[in-house]
Amino acid sequence: MRRARLSETIVLRLTEPSPTADRTDISMNGVRGTWGNRRAATMIETLVVIAIIGVLLALLSPAILSSRQRALTMQCKGNLHQFGIASHHGRPIVMPLDANCATLFSTYRCPSDSGSALIAVSDNPELQARTNYAGVTGDGRLPGMGSHDSVTDGLSNTLELGEQDSQPVDPLKSWCGYPTASCERPPNARRPDGTKFTDGFRSVHPENGVNFLLADGAVRFISNGIDLTLYHALSTGQGGESTGGF
Repeated sequence: MRRARLSETIVLRLTEPSPTADRTDISMNGVRGTWGNRRAATMIETLVVIAIIGVLLALLSPAILSSRQRALTMQCKGNLHQFGIASHHGRPIVMPLDANCATLFSTYRCPSDSGSALIAVSDNPELQARTNYAGVTGDGRLPGMGSHDSVTDGLSNTLELGEQDSQPVDPLKSWCGYPTASCERPPNARRPDGTKFTDGFRSVHPENGVNFLLADGAVRFISNGIDLTLYHALSTGQGGESTGGF
């Protein structure tokens, strides 16, 4: 008798619906039941989320690009600093013994510049490696520094090397040709048609200026708006001009 009642109780319990059964009731429409009344996102909600993500990316992209450009500018300054160290040791940048004019050196290239690495110079049929750095020849009136020993204006007041980009008109200068440029015009000076003068110093940095190596080994960024008289004074080594605490 007791066994019959026990069996009957077990059958009743097995046939009763479980209080959590609806939590695992899965159909083609997804999960239903007591999962906190969960439902699928609507199309409008999805579009709103996508729009918010798009706005955030649009706000962050300029900051990311600006940080990358600043890093490239710093790398360019690092290249010039290496030239300064080598210059004060009385030798060029260290290079392999088998190096020739076609050997590529990252130190000779500004990372912001996208010009071709190998170029044809004049009528020479052999391609040569490009450089983005040129020696300062002066201001078109007085010569540049020459050697360190010849500088009388002070090494910290005299420009030694500066940048030359390859845009928009490419002067095609190789590092083994010891290229030079003049400070007669301001940095990134342009012709009436908007193209840059190729005989001056110029760069593609978005900060609107050019990196320069001073004769004392320091590297300075000079903006396009520098006073032209000061710019001329910095470009000569024996002019005796005042640089006003540059």
